[in-house]
Amino acid sequence: MTPETWADVANWVLLAVGAAMAFGTGLALLAYRRDGVFPGQPVDEDGTPEKAPAIRSAYVKVVLGLALGVWGLAGLTTGSVIGI
Repeated sequence: MTPETWADVANWVLLAVGAAMAFGTGLALLAYRRDGVFPGQPVDEDGTPEKAPAIRSAYVKVVLGLALGVWGLAGLTTGSVIGI
């Protein structure tokens, strides 16, 4: 599907960024549940994280990503950028 207007491009960008944010952070949270550290988080010699992970902000990113994805998808189905 080729975007016909700038509103379509904006909706596709909202959908892509929201999906990437929700999916990527969700996978990082799954890795945290499995290993106890986020991917790429610095650890000490004994394998414990150097500082406390920001778990609450990760959940906020998942929720924000889902909201952006839904907003973009709704804009694609209605034909306009909702709220802009």
